Amino acid sequence: MIERTDTNNGLPVGHYKLTVSSPVEKHKFENNDKKYYLFKFTTTLGENLMEHQERFPAWMASDIIKAVGGKEVTPGVFEWDRDAVIGNMVEADIVMEKNPKDGKEYRRMKNIKEALPF
Repeated sequence: MIERTDTNNGLPVGHYKLTVSSPVEKHKFENNDKKYYLFKFTTTLGENLMEHQERFPAWMASDIIKAVGGKEVTPGVFEWDRDAVIGNMVEADIVMEKNPKDGKEYRRMKNIKEALPF
C-alpha cells in the first residue's frame, strides 16, 4: 500500500509577521541549570493560520525580548512580563540552519524586530 506523508511541517523559509499567542514559558535545559524561554507564535500563510514555536536560551534572547517590548535596564539586563507579551507582534526571517552537533536542519528565527500591527 502506498502512503503519502507530508514532512514539510512548519513554516516555510521566508519573512513573517508573527504574533505571540501564549505566555512565554521559562524552562531549564535538561543537562544543566541554564534557562531558556519558549515562545509560541501564530501567523497567516495564505488563508491558513500557522503556528511556530521557538526556544531561546537566555544568553541569546536579547533580540526577541526587545522585540516583544522588554526594556534594557542595563546592558544585557531586561525587565519584561512573560504574561503581558500575548498579542505583541514581531517580524523575523525563518531560515533553515544545520545543527553542528547532529547535522540535522532546523527552523530558526533570525533578524528579529518589533513589528507594527497590520
